[in-house]
Amino acid sequence: MRMRLLILLCLFWTGICFGQGQVTVHLKTPPPNQLGVKDLWNLTLTNTSGKEIKIYLEGTLDEVKESRIVDGRTGFFTLKAKETKQITANNIPGGGTYNWQNKKFQEGMIRTGNAPEGMYTICVNAKSEDERIMGQDCFQQNISVMSPPMLISPEDGAVIKPDGVSFMWTGTGLKGLYNLKIVEVQGNQSPSEAMQRNSVWFEKKDIKTTNFIYPTSARKFEKGKKYAWQVIVGNEGSEIWAFKIIIEDPTQGCFEIDTTQYKVECNGFDSNGQPKYKLTNLILKNVGTNPGNTGLHGGPITNYITPTGFTISNLNPPSATNILPNNSISISFEISGAANSPISFVVKSTIPHPTNPNLYCDKTIGVSVDLPPCICEDCDSLNWDFNLTASHSNSDQYDLNGSLGVNLPIFGVEFQVQSWSYTASPNSCSNGVTHLEESAMFLLPATTINNNSAIQVFNENVSGSSSTNNNATKKVKLLSTTAMPNPLPVNFTIGLPGALPGLPPNCCTINYKVCIEVTVFYDAEHCKSCTYVKCFEFTNQ
Repeated sequence: MRMRLLILLCLFWTGICFGQGQVTVHLKTPPPNQLGVKDLWNLTLTNTSGKEIKIYLEGTLDEVKESRIVDGRTGFFTLKAKETKQITANNIPGGGTYNWQNKKFQEGMIRTGNAPEGMYTICVNAKSEDERIMGQDCFQQNISVMSPPMLISPEDGAVIKPDGVSFMWTGTGLKGLYNLKIVEVQGNQSPSEAMQRNSVWFEKKDIKTTNFIYPTSARKFEKGKKYAWQVIVGNEGSEIWAFKIIIEDPTQGCFEIDTTQYKVECNGFDSNGQPKYKLTNLILKNVGTNPGNTGLHGGPITNYITPTGFTISNLNPPSATNILPNNSISISFEISGAANSPISFVVKSTIPHPTNPNLYCDKTIGVSVDLPPCICEDCDSLNWDFNLTASHSNSDQYDLNGSLGVNLPIFGVEFQVQSWSYTASPNSCSNGVTHLEESAMFLLPATTINNNSAIQVFNENVSGSSSTNNNATKKVKLLSTTAMPNPLPVNFTIGLPGALPGLPPNCCTINYKVCIEVTVFYDAEHCKSCTYVKCFEFTNQ
């Protein structure tokens, strides 16, 4: 007896060890500073054994500071002996599911297609039907923002006063301090040519911030002259912009921006789920002695706000607004397409001389504002009314009929059997699960949504086996471009273990618990959704 037990234990442990390494998993590493959810399913699988293997893939994405970001898994599929299979996000075997653990990263990665800055680890395990690891692979990817500085102000081509010139640019993820270099542009030189050939007019090294005010003690800019400027960090340099010093009336003065009173609020989400904002009460004040306008002298006045990396709309007041001396205006506009915070933009204004058209004061003022976090709270206020009534259709099938109602429009629904269980009394009166169709699967064509049997299903179709039942599925889905009835009628036929054949029903009491995950899409583009789980308990009596 001891010898037989020892033999069985040896066979058991040999089976476990034999599973590891039967499948070679090779993850493909994305380019530097790139990482998306699609990279979870970008790999090559090779069955190194001499027999067919049925497996599924389990993937995880972790960040060193935030821990688990998302995990996912595929459906089951078969690898033939010695077969090599390429897997991508476009051909996930059996369909892929994602379980986001970090909603902040979910919003950012879906919106931009790339992970935020951080150190990430992606791992994929190939697992057998009995959960043995048949093969695995991992890689690490460091994401850091590496781009040259972007100049903000003085704007390229701006005409400005010579005193107190403020230089402003965007920050980068590159290590090192900023160097500001200014040269005079001579004759018909381009700014780039001047930067390459001419001697330095002014240079400031090791600037720690992204702005610099030209010091009063430095060499004076000359009126009517043109200058080129560039910001350099490490070996990366910005574009080269040029500005011109105005020949001005020294009695004039110009404009100032008051950034102490502005307010930025969340203003909903666009069709891609990206937040929108509204900025109000940005004060532009005329501190000169003559009336002025929004926009630059002799230039276009339709866009006196120039954004960097985003778009604006509903600008108020409109262009060419007149501003009297010692008066101010309150600027407001809506913001969309801003991928990062803070955002930067410039405000352009001018004061012409009342009698001499060659004298004017152009002012280009750089502004940087922080954007608040915007959280979609639609799901927090969603009221769910999901009710089903069970009826026994035959020995191993049940009809669950009812409706789903929510207090938002319904443009699509998805139902998935999340879990199920049963108990039989007496225990031996049921054989349990004897075939796939008894494992809490939705059965077609009896299952309908909105009285429609033409629904999307997610079933096993990879193996190509003739015994596959493509009318059995764990998940069903229906989408529409117009709002569906609310409440929405649903009729599910689900296969469950039944009593032994020929046994009277009253001799075998079976209690069931089936938990269904519901996803409701409440916009026509099917971008916005809420998820809910409800469990139903019923009996065969």
